[in-house]
Amino acid sequence: MTEYYADLHIHLGRDGDGRIVKVSASMDLTVRGVIEECSARKGIHIAGVVDCHSPGVISELQRMVEKGAAREIEGGGTWIPGTGRVGVTIIPASEVEVVANGARFHIISFLPSIDSARGFSSWLGRRVKNLTLSSQRCGADPNEVVGYVAGLGGFCVPAHAFTPYRGILGACAERLAEVFDGACLRHIPAVELGLSADTDMADTIDEMKDYTLLSNSDAHSRATIGRACNLLEMATPSFSDLRSALERHGTKMVSANYGLDPRLGKYHRTFCLECGKPALGGETGHCPSCGSSRIVMGVWDRVRRIASYDHPVHPPHRPPYIKHVPLSFVPGVGPRAIDKMIARFGSEMNALHRATREDIASVAGEAVAARIIAAREGWLTVRSGAGGKYGSVDLGSNLA
Repeated sequence: MTEYYADLHIHLGRDGDGRIVKVSASMDLTVRGVIEECSARKGIHIAGVVDCHSPGVISELQRMVEKGAAREIEGGGTWIPGTGRVGVTIIPASEVEVVANGARFHIISFLPSIDSARGFSSWLGRRVKNLTLSSQRCGADPNEVVGYVAGLGGFCVPAHAFTPYRGILGACAERLAEVFDGACLRHIPAVELGLSADTDMADTIDEMKDYTLLSNSDAHSRATIGRACNLLEMATPSFSDLRSALERHGTKMVSANYGLDPRLGKYHRTFCLECGKPALGGETGHCPSCGSSRIVMGVWDRVRRIASYDHPVHPPHRPPYIKHVPLSFVPGVGPRAIDKMIARFGSEMNALHRATREDIASVAGEAVAARIIAAREGWLTVRSGAGGKYGSVDLGSNLA
């Protein structure tokens, strides 16, 4: 088996012809931009591009294959050499919005080939208002979406499952089985945590023992690619091996989840939209400060409400969740220092997790090295995010 880093939730700002795909995403977040960032800076081997229902994105991938700039590989996926030290496999995927119990949530469909992405696009085009754009509301039952994707040889994953906006367990239901029937659940091998949750939180819910848990970036810019990712043990960086890893077949598996400290996520704690304060203790549905009912339930508080256990109960297959603070989050670590470390160590993941303090200091100075090691070892103070605002990291007095 070989180790591969995978970030399976990356958006595009525009397609190869310049048409907007994700309105809220950076305009330099294109297929080529994803490849450059994953290959030259982040060290990501497998990228799930979740806007591959958009006709312009499908056409761009097809043109790259026809010109010899990419090739579809045995087992599924489109491999592109990249501009850095690693080649990158694009897994065609599509994030769509569906409705259950009167609330909306997002689900990601993963597909094995450009042709299957084209087939899904054709089907989806009859059920959304604007096929070009990302994360469109789909006029189909969630089970219908999963069933159609399965018929194309694909599988589905609930996106950012615990978040209050468009998360199935954060907004729609307390268990997946309340939304999906048994036949469809067989085609849902994994659940995406989202940036405000980790495996300790998820494994307080009994149903999660049956699922592989994924930590993905939900990137809306090049810089945020890889801020959460997964380490996979597989024979090849292909769709079929990815599916086998998520289904835990043989020795293929997710061997580690790398993600933000969930307190850095922007929906970690409950927040009052009326007075603009964290509404801790607002599980009753009202802000303890001003009494307003205009609160956004935080992931921590939602998980506590629907939990089966007071403490996490990890199944034997659960890998470690390795909390990391992306270099851009570490106070005092600027773009120039980040560029130097990526050039020296090959990728941001290597700088974050593998480079020694001495090696970092030789490139970026002792102060930067001390801060990165403090972040790696959990010594920095983290202030929780809430209400759509990311958490923050503070330096200890000995590092200021």
